[in-house]
Amino acid sequence: GSFRGTVKARLDRFAKEEVVEVEKSDEFSRVVRLDDTTTTARWTITFDRATYALQTDCVLQVIDMKTGKTIRNTALGNRSESVSVTLPKNAKEPVSYKLTLRPAFTVAKDKARWSFLLTEELMWSAPAAVFEPIAPKGGQLSLMPNGCKNVVFRLPATLPTAPAGYRLGGTVEAASGGDEGVKITRPLKM
Repeated sequence: GSFRGTVKARLDRFAKEEVVEVEKSDEFSRVVRLDDTTTTARWTITFDRATYALQTDCVLQVIDMKTGKTIRNTALGNRSESVSVTLPKNAKEPVSYKLTLRPAFTVAKDKARWSFLLTEELMWSAPAAVFEPIAPKGGQLSLMPNGCKNVVFRLPATLPTAPAGYRLGGTVEAASGGDEGVKITRPLKM
C-alpha cells in the first residue's frame, strides 16, 4: 500500500562525530562538562565489524564526577550502542560526567591499537527550531511503494550557532494519518 501522512523537521541539538583512536589500553575515558543549555546528552559508540569481532564483550558507562556513582552501565549487544543522561533540572552549576568504554579483547595484543566512532548529541534546553513545510503544502505527503518525493522546508529566521566542533542536528519525521500508525524518523544534519 501507499503511505499518506505528514512530514516535519526540527533542529533541537548540537552534535559531533569523531573517530577515536586508542593505543596500548583496553579503556577509553573522557570527562564531559555540561551546563543548563543542555537538557539531555546522548553518546553513541559504533565499532567497525573487525574491531567488534575481536571482543568478548564491552561495557559503556557514564559516571557522575561529583558523586563518583555510575549512573549508566550498558553492555554492548551490537556494534553500536547509545547511552543518555538527563541533566538535573535547576542545576545551579555545570555537571561533569565521565564517559568510559571498556572492551574485553579476546587476545591481549588486540588492545595495542583500536578505534571507534563516537557521536555526541546535546539536546537544547531552548525551544526547537521548527522548519515550515513549503512543498508539499502543509507537509502532506503521499508516497507509493519504491517512490520518492522532494520535500521543501523553509528554515526558521534565526538558528543558534553551534559551538566549535559541533553542527546543528535534529530530525525529519514522517507520520501516517491513518490507523496503521507508521512513523519514520531520520537524523537531520546541518
